[in-house]
Amino acid sequence: RGGGQHVTPAVSVSMWCLGKCDYTEMYVRIAGQMGGGLVAFPIFHLLSETLGWTPFGGPDFDKTEDEQGVGAAFNELVATMLLCFVIYAVNWEIHFGQYHYWIKQSLTALGIRYLIEMFPKSGPAMNPMLGTTWAVFAADENIFPPETSHYVVYWLGSILGGLVAS
Repeated sequence: RGGGQHVTPAVSVSMWCLGKCDYTEMYVRIAGQMGGGLVAFPIFHLLSETLGWTPFGGPDFDKTEDEQGVGAAFNELVATMLLCFVIYAVNWEIHFGQYHYWIKQSLTALGIRYLIEMFPKSGPAMNPMLGTTWAVFAADENIFPPETSHYVVYWLGSILGGLVAS
């Protein structure tokens, strides 16, 4: 079975597709990821404001150039697929001996930073939870995004990327 942290709903769906977890575990992990994001984001936002840190932002795409979000969704699909390849390679295929944990964490972080720089069209989030919780708290009313394009980009694009990687 595939233990460990899935971090993103796209990875949880990919793990389910690979048979590393069952449907219930996938569903619970996604619910936990969303709950964690909805609780953590306002706490970090409060800390950021209180301590005078640089305000942080989140993923977004240009709706004037890509109203339906198709290009941004494809961007998110490819970025998430490549992220899954990095995760699977450094966790399952490559072994670094005594320092495996530290090396795999560092390589994963470098991979994420590289993908963010190379796929800017959608943010990218490579994580439906991150894209959605940012949108909720960036809105003045703190509501879930009403635009279908948000879900096409950050949920459909990311999850399809995870499925293609599987």
